[in-house]
Amino acid sequence: MEELCEDDGEHFPYFFLRQKSLCMMMPPGTYIKEWTFEHALLADESLVRNYAERDYPFLGRPQEMIQHSEGDIVVAVEADHAFWGVVGGLPPVYDGHEHGDWSDDQYLVWSAPGHHHHIRAHHVLRPWSFIPCFIPPLLEGIG
Repeated sequence: MEELCEDDGEHFPYFFLRQKSLCMMMPPGTYIKEWTFEHALLADESLVRNYAERDYPFLGRPQEMIQHSEGDIVVAVEADHAFWGVVGGLPPVYDGHEHGDWSDDQYLVWSAPGHHHHIRAHHVLRPWSFIPCFIPPLLEGIG
């Protein structure tokens, strides 16, 4: 991997498409389904909706939809910002048993020593360009 430390001017190549119902009142922040696209191609999707989650248990992600491994450097999206992090935990893999609700379809992502986030699986992204040379030393050994 090329060791570059300057911004290459690329733009964020991901976008999220969220499906909401027009025929029912939904609390803020809720949705029925969400998709992640990379360069206009489907990259990932939410597996269960977060509206009325008690009616939609989470059974785990199919193995082929686990896109990251522990120790991978990733870009995590939380609310309205993105940050670099290291994967510290994976979503449960589908095994036919219930693993809770929609909130359990997530990766544990470390962003600093002693500081981690639980990020929806479809909001954990692989870097779309090079990883700047100053990022790996900042993330080394934080998990």
